[in-house]
Amino acid sequence: MNLGGYRVALRVARRDALRDKGRSALVLCMIGVPVLAIVALAVLYATYDWNPVERLPHELGRADARLQYVGGPVSQDVLGEYWEHLEEPDEVAPGDSWDTPQVAQAVTARFGPGARVLPLLDGATDLRTPRGYSWVGVREVDLRDPATAGMLTLLEGRLPASHEEVAVSEGLRDRGYRIGGTIRLTRADTPKRIVGHLADPLGEPYGQFVQTLPGSGLIPAEERSPEWLLVAGRAVTWPDVEHLNRLGLVVTSAELVRDPPSGAGLQSMEETSPAFIAVVAMAVAMIVLEVVLLAGPAFAVGIRRQRRRLALVLAAGGEPRHLRAMVLAVGAVLGTLAAVAGAVLGLGLAAAAVPVLERLTGNRMGPYEVPWKLVAAPVALGALSGLLAACVPAVQAARTDVVAALAGRRERARGRGRIGWPIAGAFAIAGGVVLSLGGIRFWQEFGPAFGAAAIIVGCVMISPWLVGVTARPARALPLPLRLAVRDGARHRGRTAPAVAAIMAAVAGVTALAIGGASDFAQQRIEYQAELPMGSALVGINEGRAEQIRRVLHKELPGVPLREVYLADSLSGCEATETPRCRWLRLGRKSTLEGNLVAVRPGDVGLLLGRHDPEAVRVLEEGGIILPNGRKTGGRVMDLRLMEERPPKDPEGEPKRRVVREFKAPVLTVPEPLPSEAVAVISVRSARELGLPTTLRYYGIDRADHRVTPAQEEQITERIAALLPEDISPDLYVERGFTESFAVPLLLLALAGGIMVFGGSMIVTGLSIADARPDLATLAAVGARPGTRRLLTMSQAAFTALLGCWLGIAAGIVPGIAVAYPLTDNSYLTAPSADRSAEMHGVIIDIPWALLAALGLLVPLLAALAAGMFTRSRLPVTRRIG
Repeated sequence: MNLGGYRVALRVARRDALRDKGRSALVLCMIGVPVLAIVALAVLYATYDWNPVERLPHELGRADARLQYVGGPVSQDVLGEYWEHLEEPDEVAPGDSWDTPQVAQAVTARFGPGARVLPLLDGATDLRTPRGYSWVGVREVDLRDPATAGMLTLLEGRLPASHEEVAVSEGLRDRGYRIGGTIRLTRADTPKRIVGHLADPLGEPYGQFVQTLPGSGLIPAEERSPEWLLVAGRAVTWPDVEHLNRLGLVVTSAELVRDPPSGAGLQSMEETSPAFIAVVAMAVAMIVLEVVLLAGPAFAVGIRRQRRRLALVLAAGGEPRHLRAMVLAVGAVLGTLAAVAGAVLGLGLAAAAVPVLERLTGNRMGPYEVPWKLVAAPVALGALSGLLAACVPAVQAARTDVVAALAGRRERARGRGRIGWPIAGAFAIAGGVVLSLGGIRFWQEFGPAFGAAAIIVGCVMISPWLVGVTARPARALPLPLRLAVRDGARHRGRTAPAVAAIMAAVAGVTALAIGGASDFAQQRIEYQAELPMGSALVGINEGRAEQIRRVLHKELPGVPLREVYLADSLSGCEATETPRCRWLRLGRKSTLEGNLVAVRPGDVGLLLGRHDPEAVRVLEEGGIILPNGRKTGGRVMDLRLMEERPPKDPEGEPKRRVVREFKAPVLTVPEPLPSEAVAVISVRSARELGLPTTLRYYGIDRADHRVTPAQEEQITERIAALLPEDISPDLYVERGFTESFAVPLLLLALAGGIMVFGGSMIVTGLSIADARPDLATLAAVGARPGTRRLLTMSQAAFTALLGCWLGIAAGIVPGIAVAYPLTDNSYLTAPSADRSAEMHGVIIDIPWALLAALGLLVPLLAALAAGMFTRSRLPVTRRIG
């Protein structure tokens, strides 16, 4: 066909797309939605990721460079992000070992007398609140200098002009700190007048910080991290950077960030993994396959409805290649239009999602950025997918039976297909299972990923055969369902692709759901509660027991406080170099080393989460309670408190003696203990053993009161007011494992449900176009008007059920396989000191509720939707032949 023929085909395709708006809209959705999603994600990723050039005006303002003193000669990368000492100094100078005059002298010697430096200091301080103190960030920089333009954004008011003035962030503004008011900072309650509100383009949207001039004294000396902005009057080149590196200064140069020289400095540590590239390529290929499988039947709908027009083209002297060109042109036109429309909508969706994501994530997004190469790729894939989806319908169109089409008769169904495809598909599935299970050893998560791809491809290959097999037992089904199953088997060209598309989507959702749920179950299993659920411990710092007690009584009136002591640690002798080490020997073999918790017998319920009369009795009798074991009775054992002292002579033997030998009951309980304690004893027993005890916590038993998050915040602020600046309040409330996997599962269910719903609707629409003769026959023999609706519902349910169940079967093996490298920690040879890393082997959690919803609920909804949009009236037409 010459170029003019293709132009005619494209013109016919454009008119055909406008004529059949419903089918065109369906194809546009099938191709455009994936393109929209990919483009939106690509733009959001590029926007979220601040590249060095985008960060430059907010980190350097209009300065030529930013300096940080680290001591000693150093070597750095071009961007100033990585550096290392060339000579390991005996003692690296701290960041404040150079002051501003010294830095100014160094830069003027290099850049001339016109160069200058501006001090820039970041840190934190205490903010006085109505209940006590909390922490806020502090930025000491003179924003009135033109060199700092762009670093922070003034929202309202003005910039500070003296040390008595500050500007506050949006987060503090929302807490009630308004312009003209006073904010009190540091433990000295230093008053500062608020003159403006600021926003940090690189920080959290609602972060809390204050900005003032350098030298305000708000930041404690140990919290200071000074840097300087360099206004050199010219570009800071790589030789300049090397010179300043020799002086111990790490440099971020605006010139080098914008135009980095190749081969200079340390190499970046960030590299793209080849495995990651392979997985992305596989995901793109699966998306294209999904689009082709879904859009192909939609093009077949048009061919069924245009059989007479295509036959007229052949009758008028056209050739099969003309029909192929016409159908391919429709695919090219709709694919290109869908890809372009999806890209445009994706760009708009990304722009609208930026403020929403900032609010949800609490992170400031970068400047809106469009990665045109990443946008062009899905657009090209979308256009190609439309062309590929039209290939099989084009071949079918070229085989149109002119006589049957003009007479209005259906063409005879072709053979059942080549037996080689099901056999090849079975081998692909078997290979995928082997790759999923065996590839874990070599490729970790990537083995199951490639195995899943092989299984999905194999299931696509066996889909036509499987559709035919399901028709054999159809005689036992009710009439509408029997007609739907046999119709699907008769027209596998439209049923099998839709089933395969649904299968591929559900298989991916199943594998991801099993892997994600298993990983989440591992986190839940490895979580170790420090206290019984709902109980709380308030640490006692700096000997302020009575003051903290008064705070707790004021905030929690009437709530009894349980005292928890720490006894002298049983340090053992093999892993310590202390002059004296102790351990407790239980019986003849067992030893006890570690921290001891001491409580009064009546308060032991705080640690156990329940009232245990046996535990109370054991402590009253001077016994010991051991955690993390099967609960046993308090049997009496021989106990020895052992002590070992180092010898006076370095070559002599250590002196070991029995401090005390006694009999006492020992009780083992299944609960863990706080502070990694190895045992609980009574306060009286600890003192009788000569073990010093220290009041370490006030406990709040959940049986007495459950501390709310608001009460926790109030208590923390009030206790902070009692402690020195460098000590934070120690308050822990056991709320258990509070994270949830419900949102990811819901998103997976929505994604799978949309694909299942779309695929079933496509094949249902095609079935309606093909089933007019059958419906006419039903009307002629007296079928009820609702039969057509039941038939349509049965067709949607059959396609969705077959695709969903096949997808679940295809996704279970890769999902279980990927759970192995994600959750297996059997490589640990022994339980770690960290109880969260104890051995548990492989954890497999199959979200049956999600799979049941995909396998049963979604097909039911698809059937109901098909019935709602189908007319009940049966068409009565003249039957020919």
